[in-house]
Amino acid sequence: MKKFLVNATFCLIVFFGYKNCFAQDLNRTRIIEITTQVQNSPAALIFSWPAINTGRQVSIFRKSKDDLDWDLNKPIATLPGNATTFTDNTVVEGIGYEYFFRGFGENGNPYTYIYGGVNLTQTDNRGKLILLVDDSFTISLSAELKRLEEDIEGDGWQVIRHNVNRNATVPSVRALIKADYVSDPENVKAVFLFGHIPVPYSGDIAWDSHPDHNGAWPADGYYGDMVGVWTDRTVNTTQASRPQNHNIIGDGKFDQNYLPALTTLQVGRVDLSNMPNFRNTEEELLKRYLKKDHDFRHKIFTAQQQAVIDNNFGLDGFDSSFYASCGWRSFVAMFIPSALKAADYFRSTLPANSSYLWAYGAGGGNYTSAQGVGSTSDFSFHAPKAVFHMLFGSYFGDWDSENNFLRAPLASRGWGLSSCWAGRPYWINHHTALGETLGYSAWITMRNTCYQSDGPNFNQASIALMGDPTLRIHPVAPPTNLLVVNKQLTWVASAEPVKGYCVYLKNTTSGVYNLLATTTSTTTTYTHINASPNINYYMVRALKLETSNSGSYNNLSQGAFGFTDNVLPLQITKHTAKLNNNTVVNYWEAKNQIDVNFINLQRSTNGFDFVTLAKITPNKTGIYSFTDTQLPTTNNTIYYRLQIVDNNATEQLGDVVAVNVKLNSIAEVTIYPNPVIANQINLKLSGLPKGTYKVMVINSMGLNVKEFNFYYDGKTLIKNLGLNIDAGVYMLNIATENYNETRKILVD
Repeated sequence: MKKFLVNATFCLIVFFGYKNCFAQDLNRTRIIEITTQVQNSPAALIFSWPAINTGRQVSIFRKSKDDLDWDLNKPIATLPGNATTFTDNTVVEGIGYEYFFRGFGENGNPYTYIYGGVNLTQTDNRGKLILLVDDSFTISLSAELKRLEEDIEGDGWQVIRHNVNRNATVPSVRALIKADYVSDPENVKAVFLFGHIPVPYSGDIAWDSHPDHNGAWPADGYYGDMVGVWTDRTVNTTQASRPQNHNIIGDGKFDQNYLPALTTLQVGRVDLSNMPNFRNTEEELLKRYLKKDHDFRHKIFTAQQQAVIDNNFGLDGFDSSFYASCGWRSFVAMFIPSALKAADYFRSTLPANSSYLWAYGAGGGNYTSAQGVGSTSDFSFHAPKAVFHMLFGSYFGDWDSENNFLRAPLASRGWGLSSCWAGRPYWINHHTALGETLGYSAWITMRNTCYQSDGPNFNQASIALMGDPTLRIHPVAPPTNLLVVNKQLTWVASAEPVKGYCVYLKNTTSGVYNLLATTTSTTTTYTHINASPNINYYMVRALKLETSNSGSYNNLSQGAFGFTDNVLPLQITKHTAKLNNNTVVNYWEAKNQIDVNFINLQRSTNGFDFVTLAKITPNKTGIYSFTDTQLPTTNNTIYYRLQIVDNNATEQLGDVVAVNVKLNSIAEVTIYPNPVIANQINLKLSGLPKGTYKVMVINSMGLNVKEFNFYYDGKTLIKNLGLNIDAGVYMLNIATENYNETRKILVD
């Protein structure tokens, strides 16, 4: 395999810089341009296509979505090469089928995949999603993250959230995921990595065929694999020009070039760290992404149902790997062939009256650009109106790099919500045309057991989805303003024509919203006759019959939420925490306490790991005060929150409040010299808690580049630390069980 990749360098380098319309047409000839029509009664799918050039035969295969392979000995139809249509009248309404159209011609064997069906049944529940949030943003983006969780839940998921430190070890992060999976393997389906969650690296290969890029690449598939064995005991390579690609035995980077087992979980990542070309902080970029994620789901902006393909590989009509055919093949399942445009990436997506749901761009690359397509700076300067991006070129598939081009669409002011490195391998996106998620596309691409590819690669560990894995490509305008009075639900209708509305009731034990009823398109009320006298949580979603170039399916909008007002959930109207003579006084006021069992006052020293200080029984006045007299020995901010538990054991968390504390102690931390001279620095500790201390030196990418461990007895200690690191700005983190402080240092 590696020999093939080195030889294939020709495809990436020799054609660097050429923009060739003939090459784009050549890639298009690698697909069969299917047009699909739906017949409702009796149910049938009618497929048509242009005759294959010098065609000899067209074979059509069909399987269920979950089958791992095609039975290539049993086509459902074998047609002559000049055939242009086929009708499948054996389909059953409500069920999806996967089709493989395989052509044979004198000048190549084009093929296309379609996931088709007639009026596919709606998906009410999608399973459980594990949301891992970079704890750097749990407070500053608390409102946006809460909205994200509601949006994900509003599309049929149950959310399991963990806040993760960006300096945690990769195995410890996977252990969190695996614990959730093992507890409910039937329902845990996906993982969403938000922020700079620790990045796994794996392999001894150059997926773009460049010898100076041989080594370990980012491998998010590790987080989706619950059964495979990943090792770190054989690979020993340092030839790559980028140190992050070096892979040495025992360094925490894995050996595997390929995923060691069929991937278990869907995985997607939104990581906008280390993108200085954008004149925004990492927090601002993440906040902007969450807003456009929400706006797309709620159809606040809408892209035109079309795709643009900008291919820059190929010279004199020769392109042996046909990377861009991956884009053409994905898009023909979604859109009629006339909606597929071979055009310039940015010139197509920038005009005010032009937008694209999907965009594909390929060209000779480096970490920050693809020749003929654009650069990270282009995404920083412009606001392209394309939502889902497929990009290919050298180097930038290694996405954990500064100003990385693959991540740039997500960081832009434009509509970009996802991106993938599509060419090695070909991505399998056709299921999204009938309602599947982006995460499913990533999952099936990682697992690929039966999909053909003109390229050399399957199942590589480097496959990664940049973007929210729960997104679907056909949002429906949701109902709004759900109001529940006694047993009567009312809402404002969707802003677009729909079939009706689905009303759900939440099971407070399982967290699942179960379908209660489906109303007509003109009905915006529902009476829950058998409603429980306790709190009832409801969700209403619009139901639309969606049609794409693969068939039709019943598509649900985001949910509008509401609850019964006969027993209102407790509301914290005020919560303050104030320092008072080495104690902190918490004061809060509450309303609607009738269904509250107890309230926990919780404390944290870092804003995400909370412990309970006191369990408080509700009183009649709704006015509470608690004095924290045992403050941690720390110079950091202390955080407090309220955890409300109702009579059904349902938990609700109040907002986090913070208080700066300065204890009457002689605690002192001194670092000198700063700037650091000759890579030597002195650390002076005085009056701090006794214990084993860990000192970490963290670079601008959030990576721990140096670590020291020592025992401190509580007296004055001066510790000389030899750093031996490159010049730059670093953070020095000093921590023990009851103390945590970070200082900035400059290494000359």
